[in-house]
Amino acid sequence: MDQERFGKFILNLRKEKNLTQNDVAQKLGVTDKAVSKWERGLGCPDISLLVPLSNILGISVNELLLQEKIDNIITKEKAENAVKQTIKLSDNKIKKGIKKNKILKVIVIFILILLLLISILIINKENDKRKKEEKLNEIVLKVQDNLKSNGFKKENTIKLSNYVLTKDNITYVVPDIKYQKNGLDIYKEVLSYEDYKNKNGITIYFSDNAIYAYSNQNKIKVKCSIKGSYIDNKDNTYKLNFYIENKNVIKKRILDSKNIWLTIYGN
Repeated sequence: MDQERFGKFILNLRKEKNLTQNDVAQKLGVTDKAVSKWERGLGCPDISLLVPLSNILGISVNELLLQEKIDNIITKEKAENAVKQTIKLSDNKIKKGIKKNKILKVIVIFILILLLLISILIINKENDKRKKEEKLNEIVLKVQDNLKSNGFKKENTIKLSNYVLTKDNITYVVPDIKYQKNGLDIYKEVLSYEDYKNKNGITIYFSDNAIYAYSNQNKIKVKCSIKGSYIDNKDNTYKLNFYIENKNVIKKRILDSKNIWLTIYGN
């Protein structure tokens, strides 16, 4: 069926009947936009509308299919061709609809699978996080037990709750590790003071990342190795002199702090 020719044909018939697009639409139970689309050759009515449309326009179905008025007897071949063209057009519309539905189903299935995969990833991530947190809690409890078994006592202050142990006139301090969680890890540290109360003398800071010896009085801090060697900037004479003057004390204190570290953290 030639859609453009069909459109002009029904347009002329409608005007002959003094009908508006809205009149035709209301009689057929469709919108006036649908009628306008047919008349502009942009589409064709559903096959179920052909009989009522032909009645509204005052012609036979064959004339509607042939897109012309018949003054003589129509040939069998011509009528059959008109029907075949109409059936073909209707079949194409149905196939397009089925194809669209298939595509829509594929899209929906793809989205559902994607959402399922995202949900699985989120669940796995949460499970991994929970397992790490459980492992972390086990480590925290073990370290707290180690602190208590080594004689460390809880010291509650305004800012921190520390574990404190005084041994051979040196005070060792371990911040409460349950407040030292860094992500899903424990930030480990041990500090030792010559004068913990007044924060005087040499303080040794022993942590996961570095070891320092510093003096609050002199406002100086030097970086050392785990064996107590000086590894700070060699060009800083002031730091180097401070280390040389206190070398033996620093080495012994670092060694003692290391032993405390091992009894608490085990590595």
